[in-house]
Amino acid sequence: MGLIRGALVTILGIVLLVSLFALNATLTLTWSLEYETLKPVLRETIGDLAEEEFGLDEYLDEATTLMQEYCEEEEEFVFSEGGMTFVIPCETVNQGSDAILDQGIDSLMEGIYYAEYDCEFWECVKTTDNFMVLISDKAHDYWQSKFFIFLLASLGLFILMFLVSNKKSNVFVLTGILAVLSSLPFMKLTWVARFVPEGLKPIFLSFFARSYNVFLIMFIVGLVLVGLGITFHFLKWGLKISKLFKKDGEGEDVSKDDVKKIVKKEIAKDKVKQVVEKEIAKTKKPVIKPKQVVAASKKTLGSSASEKGSERKKPIAKKYYVPTKKLMSVKKPAMKSNKK
Repeated sequence: MGLIRGALVTILGIVLLVSLFALNATLTLTWSLEYETLKPVLRETIGDLAEEEFGLDEYLDEATTLMQEYCEEEEEFVFSEGGMTFVIPCETVNQGSDAILDQGIDSLMEGIYYAEYDCEFWECVKTTDNFMVLISDKAHDYWQSKFFIFLLASLGLFILMFLVSNKKSNVFVLTGILAVLSSLPFMKLTWVARFVPEGLKPIFLSFFARSYNVFLIMFIVGLVLVGLGITFHFLKWGLKISKLFKKDGEGEDVSKDDVKKIVKKEIAKDKVKQVVEKEIAKTKKPVIKPKQVVAASKKTLGSSASEKGSERKKPIAKKYYVPTKKLMSVKKPAMKSNKK
């Protein structure tokens, strides 16, 4: 039974390690693909894209004066270029072409990020030629849904390990170690960019912009779990918790160490018992057993009988009696009369 439990815990531990690694990966993608995170990382790339594909630089050089005249009566300037719609506040228009370009890039980023797609995420990746779907809100939602799936899977595996294992405190220690191991690859992922072409490095690195944050969180969570396991072990909480999950009448697996401890305790109890009995024997009067009482009573009865017999055997003093007839024949002396 112990071997089966150990094998199950080992298998569940391996699966949990894979699940935790996938959890960290999906969490990294989810956080890295948030709009506020992507905005500073991709600003340079989107600026180059705005100048090359949409021609915003040339358009703004020609249209800045017209835009300022238009904003004298309006609050915002709206125009379309390259299939994208740009909304520029008139306050920005009055600041000049550079401010208009920055605002145009921000509008372009919002348009690309929040673009609506009629297909599933991987279908869009396979069918469309626009790689921007990879850094869109749709991609963020996809990885976020996967993150919750791996989170539930990891919690389920932890619960199974907790139920299968005999020593509950060891489950916390093992899970903590696995969490630390799964976080180490995310400590620094910039080395992966060495194998990526120079033009794609900024976009590639944007997928792992929050990897170090994930590493810190999972590393700390792992250390906390290890600390909890050690605390439970020393406070014997693991044994108390395991008893709650034991059914009545269910046999417990006892290790060799436990057997040795039990034997030592029993030997110590016997020694103490012997010492106590000796001390009691010294202080108490000797106890007469029933057989001894019967023998003593027989002896007393025998002695009393012998004494009576001896009394009977004593010689009786002889007494001499005078026959009553002889006493009657003895004449009494005559009484002298005083009469004259």
